[in-house]
Amino acid sequence: MFTPVLKHWQLDARQFSSLFSIPKEKIESVISGETILDHHTLSRITKVLNTALMMTKDGVSGELLKYQATHDVTISDISKEIDIDADTIRRWVRGESSPNRNSLVRVASLIVTFDPKEEWLHHFSQFMDNCRGLGVKLKMVGEVFGVTTSSVNSWTTGRAPNEGRIRESLPMIKQANKLMDDLRGLFDDARKSRKQDQLEDEMARVGVAIRYRRPIG
Repeated sequence: MFTPVLKHWQLDARQFSSLFSIPKEKIESVISGETILDHHTLSRITKVLNTALMMTKDGVSGELLKYQATHDVTISDISKEIDIDADTIRRWVRGESSPNRNSLVRVASLIVTFDPKEEWLHHFSQFMDNCRGLGVKLKMVGEVFGVTTSSVNSWTTGRAPNEGRIRESLPMIKQANKLMDDLRGLFDDARKSRKQDQLEDEMARVGVAIRYRRPIG
């Protein structure tokens, strides 16, 4: 499904996974079309790629200058966010050179804005996918957020919480997704080399750490 898209935009699987918060262990099946992404992730991909396409015609200089002014950031800040050399970005801003298609997608992923509800649902969907992969139950998720299981169920169907909870919980969800995505990769490797009972002990330890928001180590 996504193979032609990645080829056109000069993206590899790792970059595609990182840009759109797709779990690493799912990325190959997503690219091939065996795994279907949720609505929020598909909407995000569409919006970013449409913005990248627009910049192939209109250029990136104006968009980057606008982003700088709106977010009060430097070229160095932007460089760190999209992992592209600052001098290269400065040449784009001055109109001395143009980004390739891979770089256009990275810029687009930075400058595109999303409705807070849409942003929260996207990351929460990934959070729940990670929880299922790690064997974390709905009851535990509810305890982490301080809500009932029925509230968690309603969030999984696309009903986002109130604005206050969105602001409060979004940073935690993003951080948890990165951690759990890395852990799921480790567990996949462990399944190939370790006994099942050892793996289950490791997953139980991770579940306790997530529940009580403890460092995992």
